[in-house]
Amino acid sequence: NRDILRLRLGHRQDPLMTFTTAIYAPYWILNRTGLPLQWGQKWTASNVTLVGGQTINHPEPETSSARSVTSSPERVKGRRGAGAWTGGGKALKDALAGEVLPVPFSFHWKTDVAGPKATVRLGAPFRQFSSRLGHEVPCDWCRPFSADGVGSSSPIEVAGEGFKVDLVLQVDKEEGPLFQTKTLTFLPRYVLCNRLDVPIELGQAGAEAAGTAVVEKDGGMAVVRWLDESKDRRVRLRLLPDENRNHEDWDWEWSGALSVETVGYTPVKVWAARRRADGSPHV
Repeated sequence: NRDILRLRLGHRQDPLMTFTTAIYAPYWILNRTGLPLQWGQKWTASNVTLVGGQTINHPEPETSSARSVTSSPERVKGRRGAGAWTGGGKALKDALAGEVLPVPFSFHWKTDVAGPKATVRLGAPFRQFSSRLGHEVPCDWCRPFSADGVGSSSPIEVAGEGFKVDLVLQVDKEEGPLFQTKTLTFLPRYVLCNRLDVPIELGQAGAEAAGTAVVEKDGGMAVVRWLDESKDRRVRLRLLPDENRNHEDWDWEWSGALSVETVGYTPVKVWAARRRADGSPHV
C-alpha cells in the first residue's frame, strides 16, 4: 500500500557527545487555494498513486484512500443557477489569511531514476463525467512537478468538470530544527477580492452563460476559473442587486473585458439598466 505516511528518523551526535534523535516528515503541503486538493506520485504516463499523508476531511466518495485536506468550497444557486459558485468563499479567505495548517506527506520508497514526481488534482466534491465508463470519476491529475526545487515558483493548472483553475506552487526549505523538511505551498494565481459594499458577479469574458462566480461584499473573495478554452483568458464583472439600497429592480450590465495579467489599478465602468413596473428595462 503506497498510501502510507512514511516518516524519517535522524540520529546525530554533537561535540558534547550528546545524541539527538529527530523524527520528521520530509515534505509538508500548505494549501492556500481554498479548494480541496489531492496529492499523487507520478510513475508513468497513466499510473498515479495517492501519496501518504493525513486528512482532516472525509474521503472522496467511492475512493476509500483519497486524501482531501481542505473543506469543500461553498456552492450557491446564483443568478446563473447551479453553475454559479463562490470560488472558495470563506475557505479561501481563511487560507490566504494563514488560518490553515500544513499537512505532512511522503513519497513511496521506490522512485524513478530522476527522483520522485508529484502531481495534484481537485478532490471532492469536484468530479467529472467519463463518457467511456458512463459515470462520474475523479478529476484529472495535473502535469507532474518536482517537490525538491527549493526557492522555485511554478504555475500549475488543475481541471474540473468543464473548467480549469490556475495555481502557483512555491517550494521552500524550513530553517532551524525543521531544516530537513520542505514545504510546498499552493496558491491561486488569480483571485478577485470584492471591497465594495455590494456583491458582484464574475465570469470569463464571452463565457458568462457557462457559469459565473458570486463574490460577496465587504471583502469577499473568489478564485478565477476558466470555462471556455476557445475564449481569451480575460474576465468581466457586474454588480448584483442590493436589497438594502432598493435596487431589487435594477439589472446591471457586464463590464468590458479585463486582463488578469495587468498589474496596478484599472478603471472599470459598469452600467445599470433599471426596469419599469412592467418588467421592461429602463436605462
